[in-house]
Amino acid sequence: MPVKAHVYRAIAELNDGFEKIARDLQTLGRVSFFHPDQVTAMHDLISRIRAQANRDFLVAMHDREHANFSHFDSLCMQWEKEIKDQAAST
Repeated sequence: MPVKAHVYRAIAELNDGFEKIARDLQTLGRVSFFHPDQVTAMHDLISRIRAQANRDFLVAMHDREHANFSHFDSLCMQWEKEIKDQAAST
């Protein structure tokens, strides 16, 4: 099954959300009554979660796309063989 475009869009939107959180944390880190070390720790945690999510999603998508390539490559090879066989018999 091909990976639908909405999956790629959802991952992009998820990353947009993580980027917004990171920007907001940077803004909050400049507020004098927040502890900058705590804000930095939050930023690092969010960055780790983002990286983990991207890694896990990309591994799963790589596996799916590889399986799709193999499937469709096999279909194309069958068509090419049929066309070659038809040309040889004429």
